[in-house]
Amino acid sequence: MTNRRPQVLWITPQPPDLISGGGSIRQAHFLTALTRHADVDLLVGGSQPLTDDTLRDACRSVTEHIVPPDFGGGPIGSRIGHLRSALGPEGPREVFVDRKAAQRLAADLAERDAAQTYDAVVVQHAAFCRLLPARRRGRWICELDRLASIDMRQLREITTTPHTRWLHAREEQAARRLERWIVASYDAVIGVSKEDLAELPGHQIVIPNGVDTTAFAPSPLPDAPRVVMTGYLGTLPNITGAVWLCREILPAIRREVPDVCIDLVGGAPSAEVRTLGDLPGVTVHADVPEIAPYLRAARVAVVPLVMGSGTRLKALEAFAAGRPVVGTSIGLIGLGVVNGVSTIVADEPADFACGVVALLRDAQRSETLVANAAQIAAAHDWNALADRYVDAVLGG
Repeated sequence: MTNRRPQVLWITPQPPDLISGGGSIRQAHFLTALTRHADVDLLVGGSQPLTDDTLRDACRSVTEHIVPPDFGGGPIGSRIGHLRSALGPEGPREVFVDRKAAQRLAADLAERDAAQTYDAVVVQHAAFCRLLPARRRGRWICELDRLASIDMRQLREITTTPHTRWLHAREEQAARRLERWIVASYDAVIGVSKEDLAELPGHQIVIPNGVDTTAFAPSPLPDAPRVVMTGYLGTLPNITGAVWLCREILPAIRREVPDVCIDLVGGAPSAEVRTLGDLPGVTVHADVPEIAPYLRAARVAVVPLVMGSGTRLKALEAFAAGRPVVGTSIGLIGLGVVNGVSTIVADEPADFACGVVALLRDAQRSETLVANAAQIAAAHDWNALADRYVDAVLGG
């Protein structure tokens, strides 16, 4: 009798790869680990195709349903999208996916169900959660690497326009209803932090984000006053964080360290982020193939996020690379940091600027933070986390 390998279907609107945003990197590591233990069929629906050939080869099959966004860009398209998410049944715009993609995936799943029995189906993000069939075979697992309800609440709290605050409040309510439905309907829910999952009822599985401690190896701190922010620069949390850093914090840093340079490094920077490159001392590095060289060139890494759920790969990568970190409470949540021991935590622009200036000037303090943060990075190595992830998917 032969040993049958488990059969797994992986459904995602966000193609996994190792160079895009945090969610794509997380998927790439865990999907790769899963392919070593199971036959995995990858099903991608949305506007972006899979570009990672190594992952394509590792999967038994890859099927892509690529469609353009359902609503246009610009102010009118954005307003329509917000209204539809606030008033409609789909949930918040943050988890809204083109109907054509969802319809194609539903038809694809119906065909697969007739011919293939999966031991586990992993649905990435809330976007395709409604694909859960009324009658199902195997375990269905939904992964929430972020909670849109938290994102919308934070966005509402920093928004001053009354009608926009109302829209965000409605989106927050819709997201909370959707998240509670997921918890009640799926066999298992995986999240990245206990802080996020504490917002949901019942018991879920926490598997945090990780870091490649080999790719982000420590190196000596340079003398040049370079500050780096990394991340996918097209998402709202990173856009607002970059704007806050460059327009509200940087002037105070420059008064103390006039030759300071800010490097904004990451994929798909928005027009607003690209504009920041016009400011003195700010450089935008778009769609770079590797993040590690920019961390090695930096004296200080920053995580200046004022909104967003989940945990930050950018912080873990800085820890592993041996760079002292200044971040907000939101930017460093869920990582077990201690203010003044492993990082500097600051939520006000003046305090944030003081933290950066202190680390630019004080090498001994920087080295102390780096040594303590290295322990956090070691505890978040992708390889160890991947074993837990495979057990969660296949172990039941």
